[in-house]
Amino acid sequence: MGSNPNFQSIPFQRSGNLILIQAKIDGRSGNFILDTGAPYLVLNSTYFSNKDLATETASSLAGEFGISHSIAHKLSIGETVWTDLEADLAPLGAVENAKGVRIHGLLGRALFVGYELIIDYRKNQIDLIRLNNRGGRIENRDQSNEVFSCALKESPDALMCKVKIGNSKLRAVVDTGAEISELDKDVPADVAKELNIDRRFYLNGVGGNRVEVVSGRLSSLELNGLEIRNTQFVMSSLEAMNKVYSKRIDAILGFPIFSAYLLSINFVTSEMTFYQHD
Repeated sequence: MGSNPNFQSIPFQRSGNLILIQAKIDGRSGNFILDTGAPYLVLNSTYFSNKDLATETASSLAGEFGISHSIAHKLSIGETVWTDLEADLAPLGAVENAKGVRIHGLLGRALFVGYELIIDYRKNQIDLIRLNNRGGRIENRDQSNEVFSCALKESPDALMCKVKIGNSKLRAVVDTGAEISELDKDVPADVAKELNIDRRFYLNGVGGNRVEVVSGRLSSLELNGLEIRNTQFVMSSLEAMNKVYSKRIDAILGFPIFSAYLLSINFVTSEMTFYQHD
């Protein structure tokens, strides 16, 4: 049976809470993190070189680091192929060292324009579904057991949504590359008191920097009417991420929230949907 250009199921592996997908870029195969928190394709500067452009400074949760730019002439994931993609080059050695696995890059949001992305954390697979210009599936593949749906605000740098914690409405980034959900340390007092802190530890950033955070269980979070209770969060400064997104970010939603559901992101209608697992 031939390949289907409108639908593809792609297996992934997990390293901790990171989704690793096998991809090939310009003849080099490797592990790539599925990361909707990254706007574009990011390549590990250990394995890919920049032939043309100068280095500049970028920011991550753990601070600033140098990046440069390049062109990926051909990227293939399973049967799906992209050509002539702009890519950022960044050092990912700290993430590799923390995980004990080679990581060749990050698969950012720009790759999925025109698609619906469904992540099944139980089956360890993603479904990549081609959409028409209204955001409908070109092939009718009905999904049952919808739990919740909400509109996302798509900026050039992030997918964002509104969440309610305590009495406060907060701006949150939807980030499949976040192993843990995060709160900014400067959130209002009614938000901070919802986090029951149980430990302190360090996070490793993309550029090799480390940042100390506190961790605990968030009593309750409301996402467009869906109440999520007792989920793991860390609290740290998101100042560096504010620079990345050019606006204040109060929270980052990651693996602990998404993994309880089938997560669907429609990159045409900018809509996020949670489904119950079969």
